Amino acid sequence: MSTQNIFFIQELKIEALIGHKVWEKKLKQQLFIDVEFYFTNIPAHFTYQHFINSIQEFFNDEHFENVETIAQLLSKHLHHKFLIQNIKLTLTRPKLIAQLKAYGLIFIKDFA
Repeated sequence: MSTQNIFFIQELKIEALIGHKVWEKKLKQQLFIDVEFYFTNIPAHFTYQHFINSIQEFFNDEHFENVETIAQLLSKHLHHKFLIQNIKLTLTRPKLIAQLKAYGLIFIKDFA
């Protein structure tokens, strides 16, 4: 029987440029990111802080049309940097629609 360790981070707060409207391209908006992932072999350079820094650097002054694009590109970025085999991203955009507490996307990718 094999064992699998699933690593996770919850509610990483990011300020990001998201959207296609003119104001969205200039004003950073809050985005909360949850990540679950596992490795076949844990890289020697892996630390949670290094992982978080890599996510934050991914967003530096980049503009994204939507959360779907963020999920696809961020998952590839983390896969290449940390050799992740499987990833689940939950991207939450809080308080942008008056009737909602939040909305977002759950994205799952298997790189195996």
